[in-house]
Amino acid sequence: GTCITLEPTTVGGEDLIFWPRIPMNRLVVDFASALQGTKRGDAAIAWKFVGSQDATTVKVVIRALVPPSTRANLRLPPKATNVTMRVAKEFPDLYTAKEIAALQCEKKRGTGQHGYPYFYHYDREKNEWTKINKPSRTGTPCDSFLWYVGGNDDVAWESYSYEPVVLHETSTQSPLQPGLFEIEISDWKFEDPLPDVPGYGDYQGDMGPYCSDPNDFVWDVNDGLHM
Repeated sequence: GTCITLEPTTVGGEDLIFWPRIPMNRLVVDFASALQGTKRGDAAIAWKFVGSQDATTVKVVIRALVPPSTRANLRLPPKATNVTMRVAKEFPDLYTAKEIAALQCEKKRGTGQHGYPYFYHYDREKNEWTKINKPSRTGTPCDSFLWYVGGNDDVAWESYSYEPVVLHETSTQSPLQPGLFEIEISDWKFEDPLPDVPGYGDYQGDMGPYCSDPNDFVWDVNDGLHM
């Protein structure tokens, strides 16, 4: 998946951290997104793989939405070396994008082909759950509204400097300003061979970094300012 957290995590976090948790193996998941409401508006992030299903190197496209008057940072693993960033010249129309995304998601759910292959029904008379082997709408993966920003019109972009600071061997950080960002990692290499197993639930390989700093991460003394 992916997530958005506050920094510092001790207390009174004032900055947002965007963590696109990109797996080392495509079998884990092809795309993911996260949405976090704030008092200044929604913060959101989404990523997806772009490339052949059997490729060992693909492009990763990320979109991140930073609310107005908000400080934020993007966390990427150090292996993301060929990175380019751009930011929308104007703050996007989010309402239309969310409506389109919701409509497309409802259509996808309606097919009954993308959700869980079964569901459970509770029988009040027998006081027991029964497994029904029938496709369910629940569990249907839907695209983030960020991919629908702009509709049929092209978003006007301008380049944005990617200035990563190495925080740890597992993470780098780059500042973001308020607005809509599009980030591309041009050569994301899968480290593990693609196993021939159904679904990602059986996969035991590296699923990518978690949305938290490691235990040996250096504590920031500035955290104390918010205590």
